[in-house]
Amino acid sequence: MRESISYGNYYNEMLLYTEFCKYWLFSENDLSKAIDYLDKALGIGSENDIREVNLLNIFLKKADLLQQLGDFPQAENLVKKAFVLMLEEDMEDLTVVNTADFKERNSVYYINALKEVANIYRNQFLLTNEREFGDISYHFYDLAVHVFQDYYQKGAYNPYLKMTASQIHEGLTELYIELDKPDIDSLLVRLENNSSQLIWREFESKYQHYLSVPDSLLLRHNMLRSELAT
Repeated sequence: MRESISYGNYYNEMLLYTEFCKYWLFSENDLSKAIDYLDKALGIGSENDIREVNLLNIFLKKADLLQQLGDFPQAENLVKKAFVLMLEEDMEDLTVVNTADFKERNSVYYINALKEVANIYRNQFLLTNEREFGDISYHFYDLAVHVFQDYYQKGAYNPYLKMTASQIHEGLTELYIELDKPDIDSLLVRLENNSSQLIWREFESKYQHYLSVPDSLLLRHNMLRSELAT
């Protein structure tokens, strides 16, 4: 910490505070202490460029913890503030956030940010049963599916992303049922597209060395394996 501060390395200092947040959250289950360190990271972000996506995710993590502590109004204010900073426009209605806003923001960090918002509103919906929260959560899960699809079309296989996709699909499916949404075919097509991409990327990752091999050699390879097995 002292080295980071003395050399003015504010970016690493910010990262260190987020790691301290994780410690207090996951090791000590102290949400208030975790928020203290997020505030320190946000303090750095208010005075320095720590990258848009980092600032977005820190705001949203703090909002998530505030929702868990029962302070949903403040949590919602932070969610809206995060998107105001990102999109540079008023944000009273969160459902105006759309895929066009992520045309140049289709990284895994933005996908996680969308998932975080969806989780916050899903948890509040499950707590209060107010449909408005469920609709907002569904919107962001659905948005995450679209952004994930655009990202994965150009990305390599990553087991962590497979887990992320599963969490998004689970949240979207649960809310579809809870909210009694129409047009299940459209939902199934989106989920199937994402799953198909994941399966193909996983296949590519495991068998990349075979993909450029001519079919004749692959056939010969399989025949030899078959002969050895008999």
